[in-house]
Amino acid sequence: MTTIKYRQTKAFLDSSDRFPCVCLVHGEPYLVSRAFKQVCEFLTHGEKGGFSLEIFEAEEITMGDIIEMISTFSFFMSGKIIAVKNFNGDSAWSSGSGFSRLGSLIEKGFPENHFLILTADSIDKRKKIFKTIGAKGLIIDCTVAKGARKADIKEQNEVLRQIADETCARLGKQLQARAFHMLADLTGFDPRLLSRNIEKLAAYSGSRKIITCEHVQAVIKRDKKDPIFTLTNALMEKNLGQSLFYLDSLFKEGFHPLQILKAMENLFRRLVMFKCFSAEFMENHQGFNLAGINYNSFTKLVLPEIVKFDARLSEPEPESENLKNTKAKKTVANDLLLAPNPKNAYPVFQVFNKSRNFSLTELNHALIFLSDLDFRMKSSSFDERTQIETFIMNLCTKGGPSNAAQNQDSRHNLKP
Repeated sequence: MTTIKYRQTKAFLDSSDRFPCVCLVHGEPYLVSRAFKQVCEFLTHGEKGGFSLEIFEAEEITMGDIIEMISTFSFFMSGKIIAVKNFNGDSAWSSGSGFSRLGSLIEKGFPENHFLILTADSIDKRKKIFKTIGAKGLIIDCTVAKGARKADIKEQNEVLRQIADETCARLGKQLQARAFHMLADLTGFDPRLLSRNIEKLAAYSGSRKIITCEHVQAVIKRDKKDPIFTLTNALMEKNLGQSLFYLDSLFKEGFHPLQILKAMENLFRRLVMFKCFSAEFMENHQGFNLAGINYNSFTKLVLPEIVKFDARLSEPEPESENLKNTKAKKTVANDLLLAPNPKNAYPVFQVFNKSRNFSLTELNHALIFLSDLDFRMKSSSFDERTQIETFIMNLCTKGGPSNAAQNQDSRHNLKP
């Protein structure tokens, strides 16, 4: 299997006599975009010039289109490159049958000077298609450890340091060591944001060659308080590094542990409702592929059903005759609305997609654990921050909140 790390891409291309017919670039989005650009520039501007390059989003193209385009010769160009971005299993053609057809095409081989480039944030390495691409082509691994272990943090800092050095070199600047650490702390592990911030600092520093801590303090400022939704967004993506970073930031800004706990509880209750809606939708639309739906189809087919679901959720109970009680019941229900503002559909689409990162059992266990933690915070003294960090680390790794199930009946038996 031909697999290289992102930092080896340039060396591989420089020493490559013949580029493989298929290439998969997967991992951290910013690193993926850089490696993708290097590959495309190598094929279109190197010795194999005269190539046509067509770039598509996975959700915008079918497997039939890919097979036809990669198999058809161009009358005017010497070669062809078909690039499919965001090949993450969310598109309709990346189902089991889609993968099978693509694998067969790769095994058979493409016409000479025809290339297929795929990019993905994540990929299931257990699937046969991954092994087929590795055997017949090239895999560029752009993944970066997202944990909070010393080794993980070291790897993240090495990536940020490399990006900082390359960006500074391109701009003719140098970044003080202390300034880099200050910038990395303000940015977190966000390579794209780090690069943009260095560009801002380069412009601010003017004719001076060295970017200092004073420059960073003057230009790069995090908001006074990291909105708590930055933490919940990271949790929905199961991004451990970002989740712990924003948790630390919230504590530094003086957020109370109960505020953070309540925000997480509200998030998981809402995700449970999305799971309930999805199950109901699939029951009423047999054979419909929710996993492969794109934004346009979501707004046309799914959003109207979500609005109906919310309407039923907001209805007061039949036995309620008192107007005040009715309003109270509606207020409680509105906290769980999936689309509180249907005209702004994209955030709903994002949460809907991210809800697939969790099983219903996992969400229920998370709510049980948080309920227990809430009880303990209000009834005893212990290290709340460590407990929340442990919960997040368990949630963002494969095991999930492992001790939630056994705690569900022990809430009132906890020792102070």
